[in-house]
Amino acid sequence: MEEKLKRVDVVIATPPCQGMSVANHKKKEQEIIRNSLVVESIKIIKKVRPRFFVLENVPAFMKTICTDIDGVNKPISEAIQNNLGGFYSYIAQLINFKNYGACSSRQRTVVIGVANDYADEISPMELFPDFVEEKTLRDVIGGLPALKEFGEIDHTDIYHSFRMYPEHMREWIMDLDEGESAFDNEDDKKKTHQIKDGKLIINQQKNGDKYRRQIWDKVGPCIHTRNDQLASQNTIRPEDDRVFSIRELMLMMTVPHDFKWVDQSFDDLNQMSLTDKRKFLKKEEIKIRQSLGEAVPTVIFQQIAHKMKAVLQNPPLSTAEINKIVSGRAFNNTEELIEFINKNPLNLPISALSRIAELSNTKRTDNAAFFTSKSLITEMMKNLPVIEKKKVKILEPSVGVGNFIPLIIEKFKDKDVELDLVDIDADNMEVLNAILGKYNIPENIKIRYIVDDFLLHSFEEMYDYVIGNLPFFKMKSSDKLLSKYKEAAINKETTNICSFFLDKAELIGNYVMLVFPKFLLNTPEFEETRTYISKKAVECIIDFGEKGFPGVLIETIAIFINNMAKPNKTRVFSYPRQIRLLQKQKYILDNKLPYWIIYRNEKFDEELKKLKFDVFTVFRDRQIKNRV
Repeated sequence: MEEKLKRVDVVIATPPCQGMSVANHKKKEQEIIRNSLVVESIKIIKKVRPRFFVLENVPAFMKTICTDIDGVNKPISEAIQNNLGGFYSYIAQLINFKNYGACSSRQRTVVIGVANDYADEISPMELFPDFVEEKTLRDVIGGLPALKEFGEIDHTDIYHSFRMYPEHMREWIMDLDEGESAFDNEDDKKKTHQIKDGKLIINQQKNGDKYRRQIWDKVGPCIHTRNDQLASQNTIRPEDDRVFSIRELMLMMTVPHDFKWVDQSFDDLNQMSLTDKRKFLKKEEIKIRQSLGEAVPTVIFQQIAHKMKAVLQNPPLSTAEINKIVSGRAFNNTEELIEFINKNPLNLPISALSRIAELSNTKRTDNAAFFTSKSLITEMMKNLPVIEKKKVKILEPSVGVGNFIPLIIEKFKDKDVELDLVDIDADNMEVLNAILGKYNIPENIKIRYIVDDFLLHSFEEMYDYVIGNLPFFKMKSSDKLLSKYKEAAINKETTNICSFFLDKAELIGNYVMLVFPKFLLNTPEFEETRTYISKKAVECIIDFGEKGFPGVLIETIAIFINNMAKPNKTRVFSYPRQIRLLQKQKYILDNKLPYWIIYRNEKFDEELKKLKFDVFTVFRDRQIKNRV
């Protein structure tokens, strides 16, 4: 039936994962077909074109093979990219729900997509749930009454009951301390066993989390579908000789207390006789428990939904609308602009405030300070690896109005971050401070503002990351700073300031991710730069074409350089054409060729064999001449 909807806000899909789960020990080729139910979700998203989409599944989700719409078996990540990449900015993250408000250790892949017409307003990275401190079992279920007797039901809560099991099994768990398993019992009679032909045969311990008592002061375990059985994974309470009750599972999975599992109200269920309560649980308990085992903790999607709602209440402003606000306000000085940002009289989203600040900067042409769209930053952050260190130092060498900062914070929100922001323009820094004041910046993110010339500033320590969008313009030979910049430069053949920024970033950063003009790949003045970079690990090159900066017709790339690794493979992504390649670095950065050929392939090589080199001298004429 066709629904008369102008546009759907969000599609959420958590397709069956039996073919992906590590708990499934009996995978077969037919599971590819089952995994292909994911493709049905992709089809719906592709047809309906919601403003947002959310996919959730097991950790191996993106790597798992499915049968795509075109009938070809491929990883789910490729199916998403091929069908949705041209219409959505999306991010896939592996998160443990225990770090985002749930009391259940549950690692899952969550994919969030934002339609292109919203992607410069909000990044999918900003829609993920917020990091919170873990909650222990004692915090979450410690206040519930103890249940000691088989079949006991809390008289105030039908869902808090002692699920019965064969009574002889109680001896296996009754003496266990927290964290101990029935297999740890010294007495063989208290280990899980069977009696065959009068002989006691101890069961095999296939999984160490079976018949194991949980620990009060640790986060709750992952909730599985067979949470009704002692023999299943991590089902036994820290106290009481039983599995977790439905109410305890609901609390661990953040399901609201008044959630209606059946048509009857909670009060009506509690007023039933004990006999009727037991009949009800016999009929409904397993279904409820299995639903909880299949569920996503409600607090996860609740946070995502609240963030999406906030975006929908403030729909994106067009460039024309932003320009109208800027021209209508005509800020005379930095103080007026900062006052506008602080008061936000039009109740604009923060991204719009950043755009207004950038367009109001009269020095932006002089300093080559141009707005970097959020969708492009999202793509860069998607490809930026995260090191294992708990504490990281990050530098933004030319921060401007801070377009990178919100997504840097999102990317590293679970680490202790020292974030140094550098800009030569003091007014820029004041405006940036006002804009960042609108964000709820976590306490683990420490920001330091450095008003100075990055190229002349003395940095005492190395940074784990140097991330940013470099200024790029040719310096005049008469500029007094040019000789100073060249003293420390690796490439002394160019006068483009972006080259000097890149050279210094390379010296102080372990991992460098920078936006750079695309002429890095193929102009003679950057031959020396290409030579020394090719000896490093160039892990990724994103080709933005002319889509890098709104209103600026210059092609740009993002280059990712790992100074701690050896050259190996390079991921190449064409943003305009949505082409992704994995290339051997020495193949596309071949020193036998004058330029880097990032899209090099067999067809190119076939033509290359037919060519003779050093035959012509080339002059590129860009002069515009009047017709005589």
